[in-house]
Amino acid sequence: MPKTMETTLAIMLNSPQKTMVMASLADSNNKKLGNTPAEIQETKSLLTTTIRIMQRSIKARERILFWH
Repeated sequence: MPKTMETTLAIMLNSPQKTMVMASLADSNNKKLGNTPAEIQETKSLLTTTIRIMQRSIKARERILFWH
């Protein structure tokens, strides 16, 4: 995994609120840049996948924290 991707993933996993802000900014950038519907759909799909990964990570963390 490239270093920037690792850093981005670490930020997303450690601060879900910041990730939601990033998702909101990405959505507004799509509108400002006039991206095509296919490009917008691709971005939304990536964001959905990222959010699902984060949710699973948070649930796993909670299980670990509450078991100890």
